[in-house]
Amino acid sequence: LLALSYMALIFPNKPLNTNNQAVFFQINEGSSVRTIISGLQEKGFIHLYDEPLFYAYIKLKGLQRGIQAGEYVFPLNITPAQLLNKWVKGDCIIH
Repeated sequence: LLALSYMALIFPNKPLNTNNQAVFFQINEGSSVRTIISGLQEKGFIHLYDEPLFYAYIKLKGLQRGIQAGEYVFPLNITPAQLLNKWVKGDCIIH
C-alpha cells in the first residue's frame, strides 16, 4: 500500500533530477514505453531505480499509446507528470 501511494502521489511530482539544465531527447515513431524509459536512463536523465516507477506510472495513467514521436527539449528537473504531459501533447521541437 505504501509503495502504491508513493507511485501514485509522490513519484509523479518529484523532479527527475536536481539539475535544471535543458536537454534534448528523441522519441522515434513506434518506440515502446520501455525503450523510451531505458533511453532516459541510458542518457543519465533518470536513475536506474526510477525506470520501473516511470514505466508503471505511464501504464497506470493508461497513456502508453498516447506518447508522440518527436524531438523534445526539457529541463532535467522536470517531474514525470510534466514530462509525460509534454510527450502526450506532442510538445516537441518543430524543424
